[in-house]
This record gives sequence, structure tokens and C-alpha cells, in this order.
Amino acid sequence: MSKMKIRNLKDDSKILWKKIPCICKKGIVMESYPMVNCLNCRYQQCEDSIPRESFKIKDHKGKVKEITSITLVRGTHDDVMGWNMEAK
Repeated sequence: MSKMKIRNLKDDSKILWKKIPCICKKGIVMESYPMVNCLNCRYQQCEDSIPRESFKIKDHKGKVKEITSITLVRGTHDDVMGWNMEAK
């Protein structure tokens, strides 16, 4: 597998959600994400889910395609809502 090309990346200093403080009480399960609606932790989880390596999928006809490039779809706080895949 090869490194993924990621479009619509932003510099950390320009991402709005990174300025939202974490409200979790670390070490206390019932007062930490996901039990508490902490936007910082939720958005971090979304960002951590971005694929960094290319991967293969089967299309609706059963043909295998390698995904080598994605374009991030961002929300109002510059959070990663999803991505569009581009096959090789």
C-alpha cells in the first residue's frame, strides 16, 4: 500500500474545533467522552479516522479498485465529517 493523498487538509492553527476546550474529566468514565458530549474529543475521533494509507474496495460490479486519494468534507467547526474517495 502507498501513502494516501489527502486534499482539503488544514493547518492545526486554523482549525476551529481545536480551539474548543475538552470538558472531559480524565480517568472518570462517566464524565468522559463518549458519555459526555465533548466536541473536542468527538472531533478528534473523526480526525483520527482519516485513512493515511491507500486501501482497496470492490465496486458495485465486483471490480477491485485501489483508493489512493481522498478529499475531506468539513463541517462548520472545520471538523472532518467524511471524505470523497478517488480510485486509481
